[in-house]
Amino acid sequence: THTHIHTHTHTHIHRQGQVKFDRYDTGASVLNLPLIEVISKQIGVPFDDLEIYLCFKVLQDEFGKLVQHRAPIDEAIRQRDNLAQALYVHMFDWLVHKLNSLLQPSISSSDPVAFTADFDKSVRRISLVDLYGFEKQEASSFEQMYINYSAEKLQNFFLWHTIKRNQDEYVGEQLPWQEECFRDNTATCDLFDDSQVGVFTFLDRSTEDQMDLESADKCFLDLLDENVDTHQSYSSRQADPGDTILCPFLDFKIVHFASPVVYTISGFSSKNRPVLDTRTRQLFAKCSNVVLREYDVQSVAEVTPGSSVGVEFRNSVRDLVDGLKTQDAYHVRCIKPNDTRTPNYMDEARVCQQIEHLGLRETILVAKRGYPYRMTYAEFFRRYRMICRSTFPRFRGTPLAGCRQIVAERLPGEATSIVFGRRKIFFKSLRLRDNLEEFREEALKTVIVTVQRAWRRHTARRQLKLSISSRRIARCYRRFRKRRVLSLIQTRYQQPTAGPWPTVPSEFDLLLDLGKRLHRRQHFSRAIERIPDEQRVAIRLKTIGYGIFFGKRQYWGYSNVWGGNHLAGNPAFRVQSEKLKKQWKFCELLFSADTVKINSHLKSRDRVIVLTESTVLFADPSQGFAAKKSPLELSKLISVTFTPGTDQLVVLKFKHNTEAVFVFSDLQQDYVGEFVSTLMFALAKLSLPCPRVLVLPTVETSLTGSSMTLEVDYQFRQNPQFVKTASRIITLLWPA
Repeated sequence: THTHIHTHTHTHIHRQGQVKFDRYDTGASVLNLPLIEVISKQIGVPFDDLEIYLCFKVLQDEFGKLVQHRAPIDEAIRQRDNLAQALYVHMFDWLVHKLNSLLQPSISSSDPVAFTADFDKSVRRISLVDLYGFEKQEASSFEQMYINYSAEKLQNFFLWHTIKRNQDEYVGEQLPWQEECFRDNTATCDLFDDSQVGVFTFLDRSTEDQMDLESADKCFLDLLDENVDTHQSYSSRQADPGDTILCPFLDFKIVHFASPVVYTISGFSSKNRPVLDTRTRQLFAKCSNVVLREYDVQSVAEVTPGSSVGVEFRNSVRDLVDGLKTQDAYHVRCIKPNDTRTPNYMDEARVCQQIEHLGLRETILVAKRGYPYRMTYAEFFRRYRMICRSTFPRFRGTPLAGCRQIVAERLPGEATSIVFGRRKIFFKSLRLRDNLEEFREEALKTVIVTVQRAWRRHTARRQLKLSISSRRIARCYRRFRKRRVLSLIQTRYQQPTAGPWPTVPSEFDLLLDLGKRLHRRQHFSRAIERIPDEQRVAIRLKTIGYGIFFGKRQYWGYSNVWGGNHLAGNPAFRVQSEKLKKQWKFCELLFSADTVKINSHLKSRDRVIVLTESTVLFADPSQGFAAKKSPLELSKLISVTFTPGTDQLVVLKFKHNTEAVFVFSDLQQDYVGEFVSTLMFALAKLSLPCPRVLVLPTVETSLTGSSMTLEVDYQFRQNPQFVKTASRIITLLWPA
């Protein structure tokens, strides 16, 4: 893995510092070759190539050919350190990219350019920048100059952010402001950054033009003396011969914001050269280590010189400052209490010096006299309009007028602490902002309740409208469906031959049943109208009989001609019937027929049954159809029993244990159906309840006062007859 490889690389950087050189002929040679062999295996570079890289230098002759010569010991040491530095730089870059990829995993750590571009597009983030400290040593060199340059740039940003920007804004907003003077280090920053006559520009130019490092350092100092000798922040022994502190042709001095610093030019050019020169790129191109090959090294002819260390550092600091200018920066300045690191001791002179050089006094004065809180009129009005009744919820004026109205109503006694500029409103104290925020929090509660109430009212109204609309739609649909069903039923009612009745929803079953009943009644009424008058009574009786006998008795005489008074053709019976009407006071004789009746002594006797509109009586044909007993009233009838067979046995039970057991004696015609139907018709005319109708193969009777069983036996005989076959069994012998 990459982590494992970089761990080994860090070990090899330390091992390279242990490589020693010895003089060989006119050049250098490696003293501890086994260590070189171990390093070459670990970083994946051939041993011969690594030895040539360290001990030889490549020169180009007059014919353009590359010639190798042994390098001096000091140059070999410089090559060794250059290789270690290249490995260290690559490991450091990898570590930075790895950390960035962990902080923002969506960006690939192998593409630092894409990472930086996407990271700058982040909408919200909090960044902590630990600023460089100012360094001043007895012999300050290349590293101290760049550290002090970064501190100079960040101090310049601090002054711009805390003093200059605020003062420019106050002036631009036409506020009553007296500008505060402060120590500005812009000239010192320009001395470093100028693309034509800047320190970094001359350093890069001398490094590129001179092959010899000592000559390059002297060239760098000469360029500074020729071009910036009159600059207020620069001096050297050549530019100012009276400054005896500076060594001639060796030192130069730059006045920084904190203190003047003397720099020694020795090693400037060597330290400024690119970390990855042509030979180092060639060596990495032959490397089998996958991490080192990520440099994508090309051949020597295609490789262009890389950027110098100074250029890369300057670009990094410039990007940092540019990024800070686009963010909301908050500064924490650290004051060193003493230079001896003694606890609980503060050097007053040293502290005052730092406060003076850091510009803290001017910053505090500007902050004290200035306006720490400001907002544009539109932002202020949009945020705080709800705390004033005259501006919320509707206000027809401009944002400036709204801001003035809010301040006048909510902050009436703070007119001297609030200033209105051209585009912004400024507050002298943060306490006023806190007061406004408290007013806003209280107003928000009311606004939230109002919004919730309005939303609930809106929701309830919408639900009510939907409910009313849905009920209206449902009502109209039900009305439409009723009309449609009525139309279908009406069509089927008017056209009897139109087919089956339509299928309707369950809620219209009663309506469909009513239509069917009306249709059947109309159909039957029309059918009855076609029947002659003399047959209508018989048809009605047969209809009653159908409801009684259907499914209970197969033979009940529905195919016979029902005449009712079957003995009307007998003159003697006609004469006697008139006498009976007068005797028993009935008006209409509904039914008469010959029967065989069994009495309480279990004797069979021939009798004529006579059914009137209210009674049943039995007449003796042998005595001129005279009635032997009083008639039985229909109002006392309890049940009517008959058998399911072909016999014509009928048992009538009345109240008070009165029974009539008889059988119709005419074998040519079945009278059971006609008699029972006529009996039910008479009861219906009297509005009496219908008795129980029982269909049983054997009948229980109490003619003799005790319970007996009446059975039917089919035999080959001429006439029906009742016979007692056992102590409690009576048998009707019926002709088969």
